[in-house]
Amino acid sequence: MHRVIETVSTVTLLGIRFWDPVLDAQVQDGLVVTARPASQQRSDPYVTAYRTLSGYYAFHRLPGTLDYENATLGIVGSPLVTRRFRIEISDVFRRLLDTAFEIDVPLGYRGLFPPSGGGAAPGFLLYSAPTRRRPSWLGAVRGELEQAADGEPAGHAVVAVTDPAGRIWRGIADGAGRFTVFLAYPEIEASLGGSPPSPGQAPLGQRSWPMRVSVFYQPGMLRELPGTTIPDFPSILNQQPAATIWVQSPDGGGTPQSEWVGDLPFGGDLVPRTDGSSTLLVGPATTSP
Repeated sequence: MHRVIETVSTVTLLGIRFWDPVLDAQVQDGLVVTARPASQQRSDPYVTAYRTLSGYYAFHRLPGTLDYENATLGIVGSPLVTRRFRIEISDVFRRLLDTAFEIDVPLGYRGLFPPSGGGAAPGFLLYSAPTRRRPSWLGAVRGELEQAADGEPAGHAVVAVTDPAGRIWRGIADGAGRFTVFLAYPEIEASLGGSPPSPGQAPLGQRSWPMRVSVFYQPGMLRELPGTTIPDFPSILNQQPAATIWVQSPDGGGTPQSEWVGDLPFGGDLVPRTDGSSTLLVGPATTSP
């Protein structure tokens, strides 16, 4: 018979639920999630999250937080002393964009990050990489963004696609300006059970829907993080204002527009382009939206 001399209990100070808005499902595998003090460079030591049985990504033994992890000590110090960490996420399956953000640990509340409830997203949203394959039941708007002023990639711009029902679907360009936005096909009003189709209606495989594409881009608003080329995620998604789009090349007399419009075919991709170009030319707006 073994006698227990001492029992040590620890708590996890940071657990993250990642969410895929394309599938509307938790991302439970394929991610490499690391944390290091925000002031450190990428070459400095880091802690890798482990995947729990529930598919969450959790950290143990983050530098400077061990007293808080020891549940037998309770809350150490008053007020709560936090340390800032830089979180970096990459996807070994190349479905999702590399992402980085900063967070203060301990969180100040029990539970996963981000907190749920109150209309918040069910997890930390990860956006599709341009290399992601299109699910057969979804449409895709994909392409490449280029700065009209100098021909450089419009990296980390936000792309918003509005469908005929007014629903907005978002994506983020990678550092090279490449993007993919997946979206559900607009509701088909005609019954698919009848054959042949009703008069005046094309077969499903020949149908298309108009999509309005807008871009949010202002590189000066992106917050750099030490030791990584990936901007701070909140600055990408929340701080960039509406950009201008060139439907026709400025060299050909085109003027900046607020959106690009094109038809998404059933079973295919829509590729926004400036006329005469393989890319969509964009630029920061000259005035505030």
